[in-house]
Amino acid sequence: MFQNIFSYAFLSLALSLGSNLKIFDAIGDVSTPESPATAAMIANKAGLKERYVREWLGIVTCGGFVETDESGEQFWLKPEYRDVISGPNATFMLKIMNMIGIYANMEKNIENVFKKDGPRGADWNDYKGLQKYFGLIAEGTYGNNYSDKFLAYTGFEEKIKTGTTEAIDIGCGNGYHLETFSKALPQVKFTGIDLSKEAIEEANKRKMEKNLTNVEFIAMDDQKIPSEWTGKFDWIMMFDCAHDQPRPDLSFKEIRRALKDDGIFTMVDIDGTGNIYSDKKQFGKRAMVSYLFSTFNCLPCSCNTPDALCLGSMWGRNRAVELLRSSGFKVKKIIKMDINSQVLYVCTK
Repeated sequence: MFQNIFSYAFLSLALSLGSNLKIFDAIGDVSTPESPATAAMIANKAGLKERYVREWLGIVTCGGFVETDESGEQFWLKPEYRDVISGPNATFMLKIMNMIGIYANMEKNIENVFKKDGPRGADWNDYKGLQKYFGLIAEGTYGNNYSDKFLAYTGFEEKIKTGTTEAIDIGCGNGYHLETFSKALPQVKFTGIDLSKEAIEEANKRKMEKNLTNVEFIAMDDQKIPSEWTGKFDWIMMFDCAHDQPRPDLSFKEIRRALKDDGIFTMVDIDGTGNIYSDKKQFGKRAMVSYLFSTFNCLPCSCNTPDALCLGSMWGRNRAVELLRSSGFKVKKIIKMDINSQVLYVCTK
């Protein structure tokens, strides 16, 4: 068991390296099972040194992603993996394996927060380089065509017919969700806010590259929403970020203040039971990954103030509903989404 864990951990680093250097793309471009390629051909296509590419090929061939002939000199992608690990439609899971290295670099910091005399937690701005990958997770998880189904869940489309509407994404990350909605609803004015400066930088890059004319991104603490925004928004949304906050209840109260009396607040978060036994039984390995993200990232960020609730990503539906209701919201619908075990809470004042 432990040997397998150790082996696959290092294989994941090799996959990340191959993705970053586009070696998988190079293999896909220059080889087929009928016409394999040498390490030199692959290296030349990727613009890399042959000797290093050859050694890397040893990892991914022995790891089961690349095939070789008996000479050990000719290589090609396994047909069942070709479209998964090479080309424009390669799985986002391959691209986000870089996160493993980022979290590994944070391990000493995480060790310290475990200790009784250590810091309470960590700040989001300590996690350099992660925002790009959270954006890739969002894109890979939700895809490009989820807006119609999501809008049908929320009922927001009906509000658009009443006139000028404004919407805001709390904890907008790199702006992926607002790009999707702004294209589907060009008549709506969208705002995205995030506490992470890196996230807002990524979002503004996206705005420029995709020419998003009806979107504005602002670095802001959602527990300090400007007074002039009181009753401003028809739709307020949150995706996968309430559990990261030390006091999401305070955020909910600010969100309620900024929401119009007939507005809609939608919150998407990780589905969970709040019980480790039940999580294991119901969600299996997905729960393990969620607890991992929580231990290295979500929980330290949510523990970082003296009054923190310390929720973590697997806080569960019951706790979420309790905090929403205690903050003044009516939870109208709870919808289990067919997206990566996410759950949607649709709320009104």
